Amino acid sequence: MVGLINQILTTSKLEAGRLTPNLQTLDITALLAEKTAVFSPQAEINEKQIVCQVADDLPAPPADSDLISRVLDNLMSNALKYTTAGGCISLRATVNETAVLVQVGDDGEGIAPEMIVHIFDKFYQVKDAEGKPIRQGTGLGLAFCKLVIEAHHGQIWVESELGVGSTFSFTLPLQS
Repeated sequence: MVGLINQILTTSKLEAGRLTPNLQTLDITALLAEKTAVFSPQAEINEKQIVCQVADDLPAPPADSDLISRVLDNLMSNALKYTTAGGCISLRATVNETAVLVQVGDDGEGIAPEMIVHIFDKFYQVKDAEGKPIRQGTGLGLAFCKLVIEAHHGQIWVESELGVGSTFSFTLPLQS
């Protein structure tokens, strides 16, 4: 309950422009290793695996470690929710000239194209053919992720195919 309230408050502050990320160098390699360690026990219980691949010599972009950690928590939780037993969740990080690219992928159910355009909307939830939400949740997680990444001057997007899975990607610029 406390986590949900904090997410609502942080989302409201980000929307109002009243929350500025506390930018410090962020060790993405260490953060992804931490998330792998934290989520692996849950994945194993549900007969899923997590694979982490990080580029060698990944630079440390300026970012708010708490906010980016919460973004990864949301993306990892969703990947675990939407991946069936025997499935795989992947964490990847690479770099180009201007940004670090972080990706959370899964080989789960995927998202219908008509729903992808709304996936980052506040309170939006993927629904079944009868209009009922497919999974429990508030519909705030991805909206929160979008606001956090945009506050870092990065971009976030999803690529998905029904029956194949989804990959959520975001960038963190190397310069603030």
